[in-house]
Amino acid sequence: MNFVNIPKKKQNYSNEPDKKYYDVNELKMFFETLSDNFTIKEVAMIHLLAYTGMRKGELGGLYWSDVDFKNKTIRIGKNLAYVNKSYKTYDPKTRKSNRVIKIHDVTVNILKQWKKKQAEELLAYGINPNQKEQWVFSMFYADKINAPIHPETTNNIISKVLKSNSQLPHITPHGFRHTHASVLIEASTELKEIQERLGHASISITGDTYGHLTEKAKENTANKFAEALNL
Repeated sequence: MNFVNIPKKKQNYSNEPDKKYYDVNELKMFFETLSDNFTIKEVAMIHLLAYTGMRKGELGGLYWSDVDFKNKTIRIGKNLAYVNKSYKTYDPKTRKSNRVIKIHDVTVNILKQWKKKQAEELLAYGINPNQKEQWVFSMFYADKINAPIHPETTNNIISKVLKSNSQLPHITPHGFRHTHASVLIEASTELKEIQERLGHASISITGDTYGHLTEKAKENTANKFAEALNL
């Protein structure tokens, strides 16, 4: 037991219990607060979590060489972790986690904005921004120059957003992965597509995790059919 780290109690800045995911209105409110009060780097980080469903370790492990602006894709093939006070990259969680996912034009534009800003910061330190193994997100302070982001970085950004807007319920970085899945399910996306996008080992995992949401989607589908017939 000497080697067991007791988890710290998470600070909850809202009066509501933790939620697993946001609905569409809450997500919009979150990004309005984020965009109005935070840097393009912080916006880009949380945007990627919400708009791709990637894990925060996968986010931290991204190189710019993994991002294909022309074809609007991101290749996920690494997982960044902070172990014994040092950064290490590991293979993805499962074989299916090694994947290429499509991104939206909005995501492309946000990433391009951050890439330009980051290049300016790197050049100020005499660092080539076009090197092959350049982190998409890196740190610039004290002795941390162009180092990978700490895994807690996204948690800290979310906490600051919640401090800025007390109407928002608390959510974790992984909650944006659940949010991504819930929005896709409500949009009647096939489970197989969601499985491949999230990198689940099997479709049964996707079904077990989000089965309660698929029931709601089925109800919405029935309602849409009736509405189309003016019933």
